[in-house]
Amino acid sequence: MQHARRCCCCCGQRRRLFRTHNILVVVAILCLLRAAVVLFEALDARSMATATLTTAPSAAGVAAVSPIHEAPGGRVAASPPPRSSVLVPCTAQNATALVRLAQRQAPCIRVLTFYRPASLSRLLDQLNRLQFGTEDGNVELLISIDAPKNPSDTHHRWQWQESIKVARNFTFVHGTKSVHLQTSHVGLVRQWLHAWQPELDSADEREACVILEDDVLPSRLAWIWLQKALDAYRGALGMRVASLAWQRPTLVPARASSRGIGRMPPGDMGEEGRPFLYRLLSTWGFVALRNSWIEFRRWIEKRHVHATPVVTFEGSELLPVIWSKRRKGTMWSIWFMGFMDERNLYTLYAHLPGNKTLCANMREPGLGYKKALGQDFPLADNLHDPSLSSFPPFETLSAYDWDARRVSASSGPAHPQSSVSLRTEPRQPAFVHRQHEPDKEMAICTLATEGALPELELLLWTLRLFQPFSYVYIAADEAVAGRLHNASAQDLLWLPESLVVVPMIDGDVVQALSLGRKVMEAHGLWHRFQMAKVAILKKAFQDGFRSALYLDADSFLLAPLPSMGLDVLGLSPHLCRSDLEQRFGMWNGGSVFVRNTAVLDAWLDVAGRARSTCCKDQTALEELAGLFPHFSLHPGLNFGWYQLIGSYTRERKDQHRHLQCMTTAGDGCRRVYFKGRQVISMHLHLSKYPKISSHLRKVLRECEHPLSGSWWL
Repeated sequence: MQHARRCCCCCGQRRRLFRTHNILVVVAILCLLRAAVVLFEALDARSMATATLTTAPSAAGVAAVSPIHEAPGGRVAASPPPRSSVLVPCTAQNATALVRLAQRQAPCIRVLTFYRPASLSRLLDQLNRLQFGTEDGNVELLISIDAPKNPSDTHHRWQWQESIKVARNFTFVHGTKSVHLQTSHVGLVRQWLHAWQPELDSADEREACVILEDDVLPSRLAWIWLQKALDAYRGALGMRVASLAWQRPTLVPARASSRGIGRMPPGDMGEEGRPFLYRLLSTWGFVALRNSWIEFRRWIEKRHVHATPVVTFEGSELLPVIWSKRRKGTMWSIWFMGFMDERNLYTLYAHLPGNKTLCANMREPGLGYKKALGQDFPLADNLHDPSLSSFPPFETLSAYDWDARRVSASSGPAHPQSSVSLRTEPRQPAFVHRQHEPDKEMAICTLATEGALPELELLLWTLRLFQPFSYVYIAADEAVAGRLHNASAQDLLWLPESLVVVPMIDGDVVQALSLGRKVMEAHGLWHRFQMAKVAILKKAFQDGFRSALYLDADSFLLAPLPSMGLDVLGLSPHLCRSDLEQRFGMWNGGSVFVRNTAVLDAWLDVAGRARSTCCKDQTALEELAGLFPHFSLHPGLNFGWYQLIGSYTRERKDQHRHLQCMTTAGDGCRRVYFKGRQVISMHLHLSKYPKISSHLRKVLRECEHPLSGSWWL
């Protein structure tokens, strides 16, 4: 018995020691996690400070930027600054950030396509076959589809529509997929330049992004090589290397060389199986590197708006330069060549045996080939090929110039006879600098009187945050126009960079506003006031814009605007009680998208005979939808108070509790959602509904949103 008691006692002591040991281990782990969180918060604070300094220029720089533009019949102006200084659109949660510290954000994939549905389907199916290693499930795929240049081209339009079906029906099993539809034809150059814009998205921390046209076919092992190359040479990326390549190079761009023209891939003894550096970029399987790509986009924007670079070697223009003269405006690569030559940068290539490649070109009819020639090289398919894992020290890699002859990859010009200059051409520039020439794709319009100034300020500030390159048109009364016209230089920092204010609201309408809406309706002035939105939309079309989006001044953005549908009219459904929709209309007049003035002319005509005295402009949209092809706007765009207040909702009870801060799968970013859909913009009289405002403030704080802490809320 004593022996048994001693055994039990010893066992008890061991159990207590074991428990104590476990507790110490847990405490140690928690301490390590806490230290990691503190480290992340410090890094995050520094990155936010950097973003703030980058996003908000000093007042001294405003005069040079000159974002205000004079317009016939209108004055241009700005608005008081918001009371919040947080400029980062979203911040990842600590848990996600800790994972990113241990494992960097996976590179993204961008697919550029137009009207080759079979080619697109082949490429997308192949992407599902790629081996993504540790990044499987975390890869972001975006498919960008250009629009037809000529809507009457029924053959290309049908192929284009089929491409849209292929993209939308495709399921990407290795991460997230999204489809971006261009609202009008932008061309291949602009598709490339806008494929990846990491400097505009604070949530994008990727160090690389693969950009593929639809006529290529990557090897299932291409991503494995990419991962290993990034890990091996991360310190040299952006300093000596402008991009990575999946392509097997064969082109030698120099037409003559005093050293004799070499060949590609290089045939030097001992080079096969080793990666190498080459002056020429790869357009088939192009891997953009973050720092270099951002610098390139700035380079082309600021320095070469109206000119094309001419790269020469020993006094002779390179072959791609000659080709670019014949194919004006279709070769984005000539710009990247000029950038690389000026900065003395290289592209990193794999050197695979047996004519194998990491990305094949299918050589289909298009800009590059007049007839089909078939696949150029067989794909690498041996996972155990040593060349896929051979990454010697960067300083030992061989570098090759435009003539495919070996040179030193050290600083300084690769060859004394290599140079880059500019050729000015009277053509549409590939990339438009926002401070000189507006992007004529879509204008954003609104109308406001003096009483709406606080709400207008909020709208303008959020447009500055989320639509920094958009032109904004305001139909205003004299008070608003004067207030904005006399804005200080400091105020200009917080306004859309391009703002056109047109004083077009009559004095009698302004005076009647003080008497209330009922009085205005009785005298027909409310309808006159509301139809000023048609006038400001027409003004945007007169200035050359191809489409325009109207937003009420009491709206504000929570995220960048989504792509618009392809029809000539986009409408926002009320989604409230059916009896109220019968009274006020199925569509809300606070957000309307149009592509031509014929729609606006019809809107004016139909509104004159529409039902309802309160909102003829709104009820007229039902008849307008029957006259023109139309689409419903994104359900998170123009999300209105009438979907939240119990007396208006279909559920007949308040719904604001369904506004939540949720983490988006894939990027770990926190955004505002309502019943599973992201809220892009809200149409809300904040002062009128304190319960909604209070709950919204809480949600924005949870999301660490830029509007959190704003004095408007």
